[in-house]
Amino acid sequence: MKQVIGILVNILFTLSLSGQSGNRSQVKNINLTEAFSHPQEVQLSRFVSKISYIPLETNTETLIPEAAKFEVTDEFIIVRTSDGGIRHILLFNRNTGKFIREIGKQGRGPGEFLIYSTVPFNPVKKEIYALSYSRELLVYDLSGRNIDKIKLPQWSDSGVQDGRLIDYPVHDMLDENIFVGHILNFSGQDKRKLVLLTKEEVLKIFPNYLTYNGRLGVRNYQFIAKFYKWNNNLYFIEGFCDTLYQVTKTLLIPRYFFDWGKYNASYSKQNVIDMRDFFSVIDMDENNQYIFFRLLFKENIHTGFIDKKDNTVTFCRIETSGISGLKDDINSLMDVIPQSFTHNNEMVWIIQPVKLIDWLKENPEKAILARNKLSWLKGINEFSNPIVVIGKCLN
Repeated sequence: MKQVIGILVNILFTLSLSGQSGNRSQVKNINLTEAFSHPQEVQLSRFVSKISYIPLETNTETLIPEAAKFEVTDEFIIVRTSDGGIRHILLFNRNTGKFIREIGKQGRGPGEFLIYSTVPFNPVKKEIYALSYSRELLVYDLSGRNIDKIKLPQWSDSGVQDGRLIDYPVHDMLDENIFVGHILNFSGQDKRKLVLLTKEEVLKIFPNYLTYNGRLGVRNYQFIAKFYKWNNNLYFIEGFCDTLYQVTKTLLIPRYFFDWGKYNASYSKQNVIDMRDFFSVIDMDENNQYIFFRLLFKENIHTGFIDKKDNTVTFCRIETSGISGLKDDINSLMDVIPQSFTHNNEMVWIIQPVKLIDWLKENPEKAILARNKLSWLKGINEFSNPIVVIGKCLN
């Protein structure tokens, strides 16, 4: 029976790749189940050498909640906050953490945004994006002015008649002019996966070949795609999916197939099975040597990475604190959960002051050593803004 199931899985996977114009022979197969069963203690020094700590300036204009999104560029740290429906886009100096200005303003007026956009900073045009109440992508310059707006398509779910409009399909950029959106499959029958568009037109729609018995209007976190850039290429993976794709102007090219084994959730049963019993990708990023990812499983977040040289997989052990991350053997601070990598091969992670203070209280001997070594610690209290940490990667 297991052999029959394996054959069927291989057939379905082959059909899926052929539908995306892929070539399975070029896809690397990564088995995660064995590594998941044997998590390890992993040292931070395996990945980074020099570490820079940037405490973000704290004042009444810049209070940053824990759920904020952080983006590190060559010159700036961009913080997108959301707290009780109140949203801000804040610009800080990358080197000093000094607050520069707020970008745009939330509201219903001209040039005001409803929510911030997940589209990253455009380093070529020096632009930051947000979304308006009228379904427009608002464009801001670094002075905070709204300098342009892009009308987005009114995407409706094609799987049902009079399907619900997909509010905001744009998530990333293929280059400085082409935006990429992921179509949320509300009904389970939508035949579209990704859309490429510019300010002037829709360039291409990539098809979706998978279906499930959905309920219109139910937004499932598994449907949200994760995008990231590495080596000037754009990659994406859907939370429920086992394939990492490269996005080009004409093709979705499968790059890695992740063998979830018994932790694989069937797409066709998205609204039937208990998703807590299966892997779901909540984050993924990459640098020159490694692909880091975070998986949600049974309400725990597991940090892991793939060594691209030999395709080996390692999961970080979950500590008593509930954190699955890298052990800071450089400065002996809290465990590290990588958030992203810059194009300059730097690892970025965030330290939340309240958690740091609690950790220092729980580890008094390490706290003494840390305070003697890291002068910035003396200015941190429970009301401080987060600390952005940038580690220079070894390779």
